[in-house]
Amino acid sequence: MSDFFAPLLEPKPSAAFKLIAAWEGLSLESQMKLLLALKDTRRGILPDEIARKALSSPNAYLRFLAAKMIGRKEGHPLLDMIARDSDPLVRSAQDGFGFAGGFSDDFPAAFWKAPHANRLAYLSKAREAFGPDSNLFVRLLKFALSNKLPDKEIWDVAVEYVETIRGRADSYGVHMSLLWEFVPEAPRDLAYYLIERLPNPVYFSPSLRKALIDLKDEHLLFHLLDRKEPAFRSVRRAVLKSKILKLDADTKKEVRSLDRARTTEAFIRWAAPFAIIGFLYFLSVADFKVTSFVAAAAATAALLRTFNFWSSASLTQVPKGDQ
Repeated sequence: MSDFFAPLLEPKPSAAFKLIAAWEGLSLESQMKLLLALKDTRRGILPDEIARKALSSPNAYLRFLAAKMIGRKEGHPLLDMIARDSDPLVRSAQDGFGFAGGFSDDFPAAFWKAPHANRLAYLSKAREAFGPDSNLFVRLLKFALSNKLPDKEIWDVAVEYVETIRGRADSYGVHMSLLWEFVPEAPRDLAYYLIERLPNPVYFSPSLRKALIDLKDEHLLFHLLDRKEPAFRSVRRAVLKSKILKLDADTKKEVRSLDRARTTEAFIRWAAPFAIIGFLYFLSVADFKVTSFVAAAAATAALLRTFNFWSSASLTQVPKGDQ
């Protein structure tokens, strides 16, 4: 942010007065930037005076940003202002699902009855500590499929959640195995998307691997071969062994070459510590002069640096896929 805005962002009461005084003369872009900056400096809660000005803006996205920063205190006058807003995006900022809603058995039905914008707003919180987890997401999709809800709405919900969690698979209870176990149950187009975009599962259980192969869908199996991460090694091998795909010799060789580099690297990583320990033991029992020992220690350090460099380089030679 510009130094000009610094006095407006200070965490003290006088800064709020300054911001209110300056608000009307700021451009729309500056107002948006200030709201985003205030979210960080004021623990995500917008002072009521500023919120009321932002919620009165003709721009729906600015109102949406402000609505997300209003506390959920029951009876708050600004909550009614948000609920009566003409734009569904603004209304979705207070999605109404609550903290513990996802734990109830009837939550999937309530979720799918809610306005579409509210559903997407709720799923966009998947990165947050108390956002929807993978178990709830799968429950929502299974409910939608069993009740034959519109494909477009199911697709939007799936994309919103998956694109939100990408890159954060290790955070806040996002268990990739649950999501991947849903893939064989998904409609073909949705399964194709999930195979392409779900984050790395780290490990494929034998039962999941079998379920994917049993789909016997050539397009989905080819799509699995496109995932180059190490975790897909067992899946790639299973696809090749299934002989469902009609692959020429060059394609099979290319697929196997992905895993050969990983296998060699894994062996070197396993063997290198033993080799170094053995080398150091040899030095300890041999009758070397101090200078020789120092030189040998330096050589060992150089070997370690070379090994680490080679390992890092070999990782870059194998595509990892889009994480």
